[in-house]
Amino acid sequence: MNVELDEISQFFNSLGREKELVMMTAEAVMACDFVAGTRSQGELAGLTGIRTQYGFIPSLFIVVKEKYQGLGLGHKLLETNISYARKKYNFLSLDTWQRPEYDAALHIYKKHGFRPVYKKGSHIWMCIPFNKKGNMVRNFLPLIYTVLPVISALYSKIIRRK
Repeated sequence: MNVELDEISQFFNSLGREKELVMMTAEAVMACDFVAGTRSQGELAGLTGIRTQYGFIPSLFIVVKEKYQGLGLGHKLLETNISYARKKYNFLSLDTWQRPEYDAALHIYKKHGFRPVYKKGSHIWMCIPFNKKGNMVRNFLPLIYTVLPVISALYSKIIRRK
């Protein structure tokens, strides 16, 4: 479903606890490669999108307003996201947490084929490959998730010194 740019800020401003759980901001959503929404009772009830991390890792986010959770909207948004990603990418990734407040989301991700590829504490990265290239990248993601944040942090320090 189409989402207007001005709706994204309004949507994020209307979120409660979900805003903390999604690990995204309205500005980050507006920079995504793909954004879709779902409506319920005439209002934007959920958003999903894909952003490219580190220049080459397509990563999804999903957020559904608390009052609409449990109605299958997250499932619907995830299907929309995967359908789009299959046409454009070799794989799709996400990062989330292995905590009780994320149990429903983890269940949906696993049901759709996402599998854990890397874990650091309770932070977990998952991936769904769409083809052989995606499977190959999936095998390298643990190394990539270990090395890229360090390189990115070092690069940021070097840039700030100039």
